[in-house]
Amino acid sequence: MLYKKPLRWAEMLDDLTSVEFLLSVTLAGRAFYFSTRPRVLFDELGRPIQFDGGLEAEWTDALNLFNESPTLLAIPLELYFSEDVAELVANGHELWRGTGELSLWIEGRPYEERLILIDGAIVDPSYGAKGEPVKFSLESNGFEDTNLTHGQKDRVLPSTFPSADKSAKLQYYPIVFGAPGIYNDDGAVGVIPGSPAPAIDVSGGTVRFLAAGHEVFATNATFINVTKSPIVSLLIPLETTLDGVGKTVTTTVAVPIGAGFFDLGDEVWVAWEYGGALLNDRRNGARSGAGELLSYFLRRTSFGIDTGAWEAIYPELNINFRFSGYINDAVGVFEYVRDNFIPLLPLSIYTAGGQGVSVSIWRRDATKADAVGTITTGGGVARVTLVQYENQSIANNLTLNYALDGGESEPKRSVGVLGDPKIVDTILLTATGDNLFSTEYARASFLRYGNRFLHLDTDIIYEDATAANVLQWKHRATALPYRVISYDVPIRMGFLRRGDLILLTDPEIHLFEYLAFVRDIEWTDGKPRIVLVLVDDPPREDRLD
Repeated sequence: MLYKKPLRWAEMLDDLTSVEFLLSVTLAGRAFYFSTRPRVLFDELGRPIQFDGGLEAEWTDALNLFNESPTLLAIPLELYFSEDVAELVANGHELWRGTGELSLWIEGRPYEERLILIDGAIVDPSYGAKGEPVKFSLESNGFEDTNLTHGQKDRVLPSTFPSADKSAKLQYYPIVFGAPGIYNDDGAVGVIPGSPAPAIDVSGGTVRFLAAGHEVFATNATFINVTKSPIVSLLIPLETTLDGVGKTVTTTVAVPIGAGFFDLGDEVWVAWEYGGALLNDRRNGARSGAGELLSYFLRRTSFGIDTGAWEAIYPELNINFRFSGYINDAVGVFEYVRDNFIPLLPLSIYTAGGQGVSVSIWRRDATKADAVGTITTGGGVARVTLVQYENQSIANNLTLNYALDGGESEPKRSVGVLGDPKIVDTILLTATGDNLFSTEYARASFLRYGNRFLHLDTDIIYEDATAANVLQWKHRATALPYRVISYDVPIRMGFLRRGDLILLTDPEIHLFEYLAFVRDIEWTDGKPRIVLVLVDDPPREDRLD
């Protein structure tokens, strides 16, 4: 894959810098090249590439706030080919089989350093006789994942564990991360069923349990039999071994059957009290930070990712969000990430052209010091829209249930943020350990919109600090609507990327060094337009200056 350089600030200093669209279309076994105007470019070997002019395109890098899956990239195009496209089709070269690549190019760069915006397939084409336009959309679904969390033999089969208990047969190996089953029980360590442990060997009067379908950090774990009444538990040493087809797994040592802990057919779970499960990349601890978990799973998807963008946010995610859970069914890798991790994190996911799936993080505690630039109206900066309040689902009374007891399928903990402190007795809290708090943001939202409720459940959080951090950003994101403004800006601002923080000054609408972030970047005729989002922040001290 070619290295794709972003638009750099130093290249954009001169507002006369030429930024143009380039398009290559592969059809009938050959490439057709188009540009905003006719020109010849040279590849890294010095070979000329002739671009026909007449390409008209408008491109928007859009950032959907807190979306859980990237949006489809698509752009409509109308082109005039030098070849007779109707003849190509008559000869068996179907248009819908074609592909295309749209990119931005800065004059002076080699062709290989173009910035790829979309690399995809021709969709819904239409054509006529030679000299008539060819119309189609260029679409890219670069986030479609075909990889599963489990392989066909990552389960209890006659070939993998021939002496398994009947109740364990065909179960998928659990992928276990963090330390599920361990939570804060009012100051004490709570130990509850965290992940299933099928009995994979019941031969010779003893039983061994499968703790995980991979290596783990812990050397011992607490096993809980939820079939017994009352339930019984047993601390059992763990060992790394191979299944019948050579896959590395973690099992227990053998313990007796019928000695008060286990009888055939019983359901057993694990509480990871002594070190946690899935190993981190350094092999010196369990993998529980949101960043290292995203890294682990995204590496196993079938699509490419913008590695630099993801790695830049991993450390912050590791500090603020720690997850524990398991997967014991074959699901799409990205499907699991999308449905379980992403909704709990302050992220926006999008497709970054040839760079794959990328990400931006919303930092609720961002300050002016985090801004990468300033935008002041005048001097080529002009507001082109009214200030618009963007519709969204307002919520100011939020609850989050967590610390799932796998045996009972019930949460042990809840945390809630209240806009209206008077509704403590009526808010929906189902767990036994409840923690309620209120903030200026939730109260401001309640005073404007009345009570708006949002109820959340998760089975991958066991730590109070993570639950509180999730609710903190969630309620900040949903308490108040966003204000959105668009500006035409000079070429020199073209280096900005989605998610960048800037300081906006627009005296006409009484904004002075107001912190905003870049949501969309639109390119038309080589000129950028940016869409900024202001997040209402009633406690902000600057508003009182």
